[in-house]
Amino acid sequence: MKKAPLFFLLLLLGGMVASCDQPRQQAAYENEAASDEPQKLVDKDYPGFQGELYKVVENYLLVKDALVESDSVAVRDAADGLRRELVDSSIDSLDESQQEQWLDIKEKLDGLAEQMAGTDNLEEQRTAFSQLSQELSAAVKEFHLPEGETLYQQYCPMAFDNEGAFWLSSNEKIRNPYFGDQMLECGRVDETLTY
Repeated sequence: MKKAPLFFLLLLLGGMVASCDQPRQQAAYENEAASDEPQKLVDKDYPGFQGELYKVVENYLLVKDALVESDSVAVRDAADGLRRELVDSSIDSLDESQQEQWLDIKEKLDGLAEQMAGTDNLEEQRTAFSQLSQELSAAVKEFHLPEGETLYQQYCPMAFDNEGAFWLSSNEKIRNPYFGDQMLECGRVDETLTY
């Protein structure tokens, strides 16, 4: 007699767990589908240098997305767009020391974007992108994005013959620019940069 109520209790609990998980599974599917979109920050017009840096990051994300797709022509085009944004960036709101620091970083970013724009070789583009990611990450950490913005510093330990490399993303979900669809989800979030 005691086994029957216990059986029904377990059956009832199992049904509740299954039905509670269904909305979560649907939400996870919807989030996954949404995160397959190109990773671009929401188009906003922020004032001052943080707004300028935000636009640079937007263009960097277009480069990253083109590498995820393994589309060397799109990488070239996005790298050209990044270069144009760097030229247009205004440093008037920075003090003299910060201006010097940004001009040094900007020169490196421009040179790396120029390398990517000047080749159709995906491996060369990815090598330059790795260095670009390091420079831009340093800039974001030093100068910050506008309040309320978040970037994820992500890392793939297998990139470049297991030397590893990182990149920045506006989405927590891994989309690996170093392997594209060969190893699309290889990597991890190393750091969350929230401002």
